[in-house]
Amino acid sequence: MLLLSCLDNHSEIDVYGAGIACLEGHEPRSICIGPIQSYDVDLADPDGAMHVNTEQAQYFLGIPTKKYKSQFRKTFLPHHIIQTIVSSAIHDPGQEYKDFLTDFLKMKIVRAPPQEGDI
Repeated sequence: MLLLSCLDNHSEIDVYGAGIACLEGHEPRSICIGPIQSYDVDLADPDGAMHVNTEQAQYFLGIPTKKYKSQFRKTFLPHHIIQTIVSSAIHDPGQEYKDFLTDFLKMKIVRAPPQEGDI
């Protein structure tokens, strides 16, 4: 698995993606996509849907498999937490930290609740 931070130091020419894809009712297949031109994580999606753009196509990646979940969560979690804090501050600037924390700990991020230490 290519960690997303690796994309920051490479051009689109030398970064390719690989993984396993499966249509419902069919056997999983290994795939290789590339070169990756850009990617975007949907911070509004609690599962961290990702869009990967190549010259040939745009791929929508949903919930990561168990094999890749921990790596994806490490990448997605900080972005989602920042987005949540900023959104909360804009929506309710006077909210106390303890009230924010109560709501924050009830969230599901990539199908798992965050911890206070994640902030």
